Amino acid sequence: VGFFDEGHFFPDFILWLIHGQQQYISFVDPKGLGRVHGFGDPKIKFSKTIKGIEQRLRDKAIEQRLADPSVILNAFIVANTPRAEVAWWQHGAAPEQDFNNHHVLFQKDDKETYIEQLFGAVVDNLSGR
Repeated sequence: VGFFDEGHFFPDFILWLIHGQQQYISFVDPKGLGRVHGFGDPKIKFSKTIKGIEQRLRDKAIEQRLADPSVILNAFIVANTPRAEVAWWQHGAAPEQDFNNHHVLFQKDDKETYIEQLFGAVVDNLSGR
C-alpha cells in the first residue's frame, strides 16, 4: 500500500482493528529520521493528512448510502533513530509530546512502551477520547 499524496509514504505494516461496526486502520512505517527535516516533512505530516483521506472515505460512504461510513485512519512512524540523534529536534528543542502528537514513536528510546503507545493512540480513538 502506498500513498503518493504526501512524500510517497509506503508503510510496512497495517494494523486493522474491527470493533463492532467500526474499523480502525493504522499504517505503520518503521524508518530512520536521518533524512526527515522536521514536523513539516511530508512523511511526518501524513499522520494529519490521512485524516483528510478518512473524511473523503466517510463522505463517499454517506453519498453511496453504505451501512457503515465509519473508518478511522491513522499513520505512525516508528523511528529506529534514537531521539538524541534527531538533529532538527535538538536545535528546535521540540518537546517529546510534539513527537507523540505527530505519531512518531521511538523504538530504541521507548523499547518497553512504544507498542503500547501505538495501541494507546488507536484505543483512544476507539473509546472516543
